[in-house]
Amino acid sequence: MSPSKPHRSDPGQTSLHARLAVSGSSESLAWIVEHYTPYLREQAAHRMPRALSRVCDVEDVINDVWVAVMPRIASIDPHNASLARGLLKYLTTAVLNRITTLSRKLAHGVHIHFEWKSGDGSIRDGLDNIKLDTTGIVTRTARSEVSRVLHSILEEMSPEDREVMMLRGIEQHSNREVAELTGQTEDAVSKRFRRGLEKIRVRLPDSLLNELT
Repeated sequence: MSPSKPHRSDPGQTSLHARLAVSGSSESLAWIVEHYTPYLREQAAHRMPRALSRVCDVEDVINDVWVAVMPRIASIDPHNASLARGLLKYLTTAVLNRITTLSRKLAHGVHIHFEWKSGDGSIRDGLDNIKLDTTGIVTRTARSEVSRVLHSILEEMSPEDREVMMLRGIEQHSNREVAELTGQTEDAVSKRFRRGLEKIRVRLPDSLLNELT
């Protein structure tokens, strides 16, 4: 099922596809890429330094993460007994690590280049060797209704609420960890998160965050 339009998904659907993707199902892997990508895009857009965003696109960073992650997807461990949560945690950590690596290269004057792209920016042949050509999925998802609505919701939030949604919802930190990172109380973090989640539930019933919280 494609998440290109907001709709209410069956409980456990993400966990089912996560298990099947880890087991090697190409169909479920494609579903997972499309389902998770809008959240990874928002995370990357929020976390990328301005200097880096001037030289590479968010979509390239996210596709680069998928290219790196897919050969290792079978080794992902559950987070709090949930493979779907574990996958999100693994992916968002990979996004942060990739942004850090690219930023360091840029700071040292190293040309930013993605191995899966040719010199003219086109997609190299043979990408199917990693089991799935993610580039088309990432590009399509960037234009999807889910991405548009999610971006709109987050942009309408205060900076403080948006940061809590990033840390608590997308990057899967606990209330205590978010409180320590932001200098707020755990109760304040919990209230901000519940408030943000309610806004998402009203406008995006099929949100990944609804399924994992």
